[in-house]
Amino acid sequence: MLRRLLPLSVGIVGFVVTFLGALAAPNIAERHTRVAIVEHIDQTLRLMTAVGPALWADQADAVGRALADHEARTGTSIIVIASDGTVVASSRPGLVPSGPGERGQVAAALAGSLGMPEGAVWPWHREPLAVAVPIVDPSGGWFGAMLARWPSDAVRYATMRDWSGLAAVLVLTVLAVVGVTAGTTRWIALPVRRLTAAVRAMDQGGPRPAVADSGPPELRELAAALEDVSRRIRDQMARQNAFVSHASHQLRAPLAALRLRAEGIAADLPDRARAEHALLIEEIDRLAGICDAMLAFARARPMEAAVDVDLAAMLDARVAAWESAASVSGVTLRRDGDRPAWGRVPVEVLDQIVDVLLDNAIRYGGRGCTVAVRLQRADRDDVDIHIVDDGPGMTPAELARAAKPFWSGRQRADGRGAGLGLAIASALADSIGVRLHLSRVEPHGLDAWIRVPASSSLADAELTNRPQDSRVKAGAGRSAGPR
Repeated sequence: MLRRLLPLSVGIVGFVVTFLGALAAPNIAERHTRVAIVEHIDQTLRLMTAVGPALWADQADAVGRALADHEARTGTSIIVIASDGTVVASSRPGLVPSGPGERGQVAAALAGSLGMPEGAVWPWHREPLAVAVPIVDPSGGWFGAMLARWPSDAVRYATMRDWSGLAAVLVLTVLAVVGVTAGTTRWIALPVRRLTAAVRAMDQGGPRPAVADSGPPELRELAAALEDVSRRIRDQMARQNAFVSHASHQLRAPLAALRLRAEGIAADLPDRARAEHALLIEEIDRLAGICDAMLAFARARPMEAAVDVDLAAMLDARVAAWESAASVSGVTLRRDGDRPAWGRVPVEVLDQIVDVLLDNAIRYGGRGCTVAVRLQRADRDDVDIHIVDDGPGMTPAELARAAKPFWSGRQRADGRGAGLGLAIASALADSIGVRLHLSRVEPHGLDAWIRVPASSSLADAELTNRPQDSRVKAGAGRSAGPR
């Protein structure tokens, strides 16, 4: 959340700050330029009043000394121009109006108005500033103009100083927004992460972290509601598991006793009743298998954490475990794809999924079919496990219903099973965050496959050189059979 909100907030605030800075910067430069112009107009008018008597008396030397003294004190050069445009006196010899800007200001002053520069002084401008004021003689006529010229350094430095202060304020504003955004985001994100951890722990049956001790009131209310829902779900699941376990136990015990009694009377039955007796025993076994399948379906959830698993070794072990059952059923079971691949999944749950899929492929593929167990890398982050048979397969309508509980396909001919095999596999796959896929194989057959997350490349490099995971090895020792 912080990685998403922080760039967004910084971008928005940065745009606003840049916009405001772009508006304020010209105003700062113009303000300092106007202040400097007004100050020098005032100085020039006072100087003109001071040197006026000497100027009217044609005492050029006295006027020159006064102007030079003024430049020495203020750094402002002064030029006195007569109404005909000739230079009457200056603070230094050889000074004349330079450039069209100063000549235009002198012309404006000779016409009776103030001659001022246009625009603002920017920090990168090096040209001096100048103003021209009209000179009126004692009789009230226009004598000429006085041009004052001074360096623009003070204006540029003042502008740069204020710009630096503005930039510092804007930067501090952005940093403050970043800090507030980060703090607010963490304040919100921490309870959200705790909520996520609580939901995952609830799904996996693990301990639940505290979720209602921080964050906004709305999130605390959500946490409290989640805790209430979690408690009710846990209570419901506990009652469901207790009921399934109790019902399964209560059904298996009478069925076992019934089978023992049925086997006990086998020796006393006439030959014509032995076929019916065999069907009775088979039906009792089928009912016991249904009880076991229902119990497995009700409890289909992960009971261990995900670990790095050698998927190739795990599949080799399961194929070896099912070879005998496949041979008895007249099915060829083979293992394709020897390239090593490592996944990160709960081993026991993945074993159960593969066993269920192999059981269904062998049972419903039919005598003479071939079942191929294939492992292939989907991409850098995923590995696919395919169990493909060339049996009769399923129609599109059957594929849509195949993973629903208590559904059996048209190819089930032996009367065994409860229609829960693929439902159990699908529930187990969902419980570890993967999905069971079923697709048709041309010209006939079924491809049942799951995509599991691959372990990291670092784990691959490290685990390739060490012994197999003990839990994977243990999978090879379990007996094959329907789950």
